[in-house]
Amino acid sequence: MVSNSANPETTETVYVPITILNENIITGSNKVYTIDRESVSVSYKIRSNDVSNVKPAEFTVFADFKDIDKNGSVPLLISVSENALEYIDDVNVFPSEVKVSTDNIQQKKFLVGHTLIGDVEPGYVKGVF
Repeated sequence: MVSNSANPETTETVYVPITILNENIITGSNKVYTIDRESVSVSYKIRSNDVSNVKPAEFTVFADFKDIDKNGSVPLLISVSENALEYIDDVNVFPSEVKVSTDNIQQKKFLVGHTLIGDVEPGYVKGVF
């Protein structure tokens, strides 16, 4: 049996914001959307001596709206920098998908009234433009 306790493998977790791709698939249909989370956790295995070599910015998580299903779920994809790939194994994203809710854009016209309170300062003119 061989054991290496000087540089053991550990699991690290970072939180990564979700980048939206192809949002025009929804916004181009006169809709707005919300997603059920803004970031996800990314875990990976790494040797303890190498932990400082990998930064959260080396991970990018994408939700591509072209992959949205009929229930509004979009699978998440991850991109890892080449630098980080030298040190890590077994990368996992949790959760592995986001839920997208959509709603139709509503447009309404409103009349806006105004009331002048106080005196008009010198150099300015009272009026409606």
